[in-house]
Amino acid sequence: ALLQDMKYSGKKISIEFYNRALDAYVSRGDLTAIRGLLAEMRSNCGRLGVITYNTLLKGLSTVRDTAAIQELCRELENDGVKPDVVSYNSMLGVAVSAGNVHQAWETIESMERARTRPTGHTVVIMATAVKRGRKPQDVSRLFKLLEATGISIC
Repeated sequence: ALLQDMKYSGKKISIEFYNRALDAYVSRGDLTAIRGLLAEMRSNCGRLGVITYNTLLKGLSTVRDTAAIQELCRELENDGVKPDVVSYNSMLGVAVSAGNVHQAWETIESMERARTRPTGHTVVIMATAVKRGRKPQDVSRLFKLLEATGISIC
């Protein structure tokens, strides 16, 4: 309703305002409204930013839709938007939740190529992946990831 009021007021709607509306649609899981709003955002604001994509990734992470996440990531790259650590952590969360440990490690490799520094949250997500994957070699990879964060465990 607030978005409609802004449209009727004739004032230019900011990307921040659109992102808040998008977050509301994502929380409701209203895919039709999300698609319509994204088209409107592109038309009125031009290129979408990483916050918009992170909002979408957050929503997709709740439904564990790995195919939609991959499609969205390609779209993000096509729009010239560089994923940040929040983007990568969302991608990791979906892969691990879906039981796709291989995809999670591929995401870590993408993160490394992009020189995006992992966080403690990244390590926690991947610790879950290592537990689920049960591959001994992944334990050493997890410790290397922890080292990359700069977090000391001692």
